Amino acid sequence: MFRKIYTLISVSLLVAIGLLNQFTFAQQELQAFLKLKAGIVIDSYDRNDPNLIFWHPDVIVSGVKVKTFDTFFLPIEIFADANFILAQTDAILADWNQVRCIELIYDNQDDHSVDLLYTNSPFFFEDPEVISGFTAQAVEYNFDDDAYYFHQNFDFSNTLWQQTAIYLNNTDDYIYTWSSKEFWESNFTQPFKRILLHEMGHLIGLGHSAYAPGEAVMVRVTSNEQNNMLFNLTQLDKDGITEYCQFQGLVTGIEDYIWIDLSITDYNVNT
Repeated sequence: MFRKIYTLISVSLLVAIGLLNQFTFAQQELQAFLKLKAGIVIDSYDRNDPNLIFWHPDVIVSGVKVKTFDTFFLPIEIFADANFILAQTDAILADWNQVRCIELIYDNQDDHSVDLLYTNSPFFFEDPEVISGFTAQAVEYNFDDDAYYFHQNFDFSNTLWQQTAIYLNNTDDYIYTWSSKEFWESNFTQPFKRILLHEMGHLIGLGHSAYAPGEAVMVRVTSNEQNNMLFNLTQLDKDGITEYCQFQGLVTGIEDYIWIDLSITDYNVNT
């Protein structure tokens, strides 16, 4: 009963606020990076766009604070694997922190730290049958700077989300079975580490890569075939974060995303 009420409230909130929110679901695609050839990475940020969203300066200085993954709400199939889940989360943070301009750090004392958890609410997923994870991000409009800032938590967020969080799908509609294994088991099994590693890239500010599945963690994958399984960053992911770090102010690209097609070799970001 509680679950039905929670879902109804969530849907009502979406209807009531959605039309007032210019960034409502833009963060589902975020920013795409494409490495065309050795040594060259193209991004699609328009650096003159007044609506670009930057990490808040306080976050840049102190790092992105995240809470330990909440194992209380683990799906039943991995509920006994809490220690594996926590160890894999540690490894994911360490992997992204290898090539960083902004650090991911644990802080369970700060209530505003980024939440990492499973949810049984379909509200967070564009298609709850197949979408495995979603990164919700809080955004502040600062009148003094006339700029948008990405926060871990902001009560008057310009998105639907006051609390920045990574949600993994534990809804009744979800067609996959979660696993704590770090290898492919079947087309119907979804490894935890693979999904959280991908979503953590979105949290930092990366979007979907235009590479083929299996070539980069940040590729948007819609199937669970064996050749799509990646459990560590590839060089292409590292190239993307290196390019991202060259932006003064560390833009997140929540609003200013463009899908880059592999066939494009030259383009103007202002068109």
